[in-house]
Amino acid sequence: MRCVDVITTIIKGSQLHCFSSTTEVVQQWLESFPSTHFSISNMANSFNSRQRAALKSVPRNKLLLDTDAPYLPPVGKKLNAPSLLDYTAESVATILGDISPEEVLELTETNARAFFH
Repeated sequence: MRCVDVITTIIKGSQLHCFSSTTEVVQQWLESFPSTHFSISNMANSFNSRQRAALKSVPRNKLLLDTDAPYLPPVGKKLNAPSLLDYTAESVATILGDISPEEVLELTETNARAFFH
């Protein structure tokens, strides 16, 4: 967290790539960097209960999906690719429980457009 203290004066926003931490980390980043976005990869399909709780704590407008291609392939695939993003959306939707995979894709596309533009 010392790193967060140091970079707070430099960075106004960030993206946490392949996020798989805890609710406390979500809260700490959002307190220090309110425009932080949390990128969720296919690792979500093996999240433990603390990681699932963290994903649920991410504000919906701060959620992004990430394939981390060619790494972290879905079960049964040898490599990952952007065309397989729906597998990650399914995992995220299952964890969130109140949104469909299609809605996750729509939501995260909107968030990505806002973040990267």
